Amino acid sequence: KAIVPVHLYGQSCDMAPIIRLAEKHKLKIIEDNAQAIGCKYTFSSEKIKFTGTLGHIGTTSFYPSKNLGCYGDGGAIFTNDNDLCGKEVLLQLPRDQALQPGDRLMDGAMTLQVEVIAASEPLLRVSAVTLLELLQAAYHLGNRHVALELHEQELFLPDDAVLASMLRSRGLKVSSCNRAFLPEGGAYGGGHSHGHGVAST
Repeated sequence: KAIVPVHLYGQSCDMAPIIRLAEKHKLKIIEDNAQAIGCKYTFSSEKIKFTGTLGHIGTTSFYPSKNLGCYGDGGAIFTNDNDLCGKEVLLQLPRDQALQPGDRLMDGAMTLQVEVIAASEPLLRVSAVTLLELLQAAYHLGNRHVALELHEQELFLPDDAVLASMLRSRGLKVSSCNRAFLPEGGAYGGGHSHGHGVAST
């Protein structure tokens, strides 16, 4: 089993708690560094390391739209762990399709099967007295480009104190929870959020 943090838009994931979690549960860390080549992460001790070197394995893509693009598909795996050298596995990832918990991927030789497991994360659970109020909440959050997981009687979004306050001011019931987050793909098959704080990198 492994944790796969995805560094994005030249910004690093908050790696310190991820590393602690991996050490606690004896998990490997495989960094997706395709869109953060050259990014640095600063620990609370002021120690600085490049993304892609913080876990057991760093990966990048050579797909044309990535930072190290080429003509056609390709990729690279980086590690300084001698026990992992020569043991890389090619997984066939479906294009234009978000992976879901329970999905199974096969390696290039069709000999190894890997199951996708979504990690739990802090979320806000939002419900309302009427469906119209819930729809209005989804509309306002959508205008702020907030990733949403929609259900008939409730919706989920990343934990955010500012948004929680805004939703409560509109009379919605907001509570915190910790679970896997499966947001809607949106009109363009993907999405991004505009946060209120500054990520530490």
